[in-house]
Amino acid sequence: MKRKVEDPPHKYEEDSKVDPTPSNALYTRDDVNRFQSIKDLRNKVKSNTDVAFRELISDHTFVGSIDREFSLVQHSTSLYVANTPAISRQLFYQIILADFGNFNAIRLNPPVSISSLAKLALDDTGTFSYLASLDI
Repeated sequence: MKRKVEDPPHKYEEDSKVDPTPSNALYTRDDVNRFQSIKDLRNKVKSNTDVAFRELISDHTFVGSIDREFSLVQHSTSLYVANTPAISRQLFYQIILADFGNFNAIRLNPPVSISSLAKLALDDTGTFSYLASLDI
């Protein structure tokens, strides 16, 4: 079954032949909608959306990878070079905004020491330079 980018994740659960496990879409938090900052970020994404690009992304066909950064996609009769990491970052940013507050908790057993994680992060200079280069 084909699914478009703009379709909500729970839309196709009833069509599934497999028993659906509880998904985040079924357990949404209503209190998240009271956060003005989240509303503002969602509205900013919505107002900056290019309709033609959204159509291209939702109705494209993946042709193949060129290298780690670029891939070829086809929309209608045109072939495009896509910056895969940039599109992926934007996609996951929008998923996080749309599902903010609806992600399940991850419980580590045994719990991890925050101070040991901070020491690990401070010792690993490569992580911070990588995060700084993402420009998110």
